[in-house]
Amino acid sequence: MCVGQNFDQRHLGDYALAAKLLEKQGISYSLAQLEHLRSNRLEALSQPQDLPAIWLVIGYLSPLILFAPVPFTFALSFLGIFMGAFIRLTKKTLPDGSRIAAFSIKTRNHGKWMLISGIPLIIICWTLLVRIWRG
Repeated sequence: MCVGQNFDQRHLGDYALAAKLLEKQGISYSLAQLEHLRSNRLEALSQPQDLPAIWLVIGYLSPLILFAPVPFTFALSFLGIFMGAFIRLTKKTLPDGSRIAAFSIKTRNHGKWMLISGIPLIIICWTLLVRIWRG
């Protein structure tokens, strides 16, 4: 058990108890070591995420679900727009209180293009679907 790891998830009482237990076992950390562990943790948490390619493909192609015989096609056709907005707007709060974008710039640009391309693509797909139904 390392006292300095995941410092942001521990209560101060838990932190003190862990330090005393480690001290009883002859393990102690200097303030410099603890600060180093804290800064490493903060650096790791501040790294933006990338979205797996399969989710990007689903986001871009979701309006085409209208043509698939699956339940909830109406709701699923808007999935790309919702995903794009989520990717573009999601932020995370770091333990020091600062807020940063949760996804990388590349992924956020994909989110922007899902929003921009999703609306016209849904309109086109709905128009085609209505024309097919009417014969």
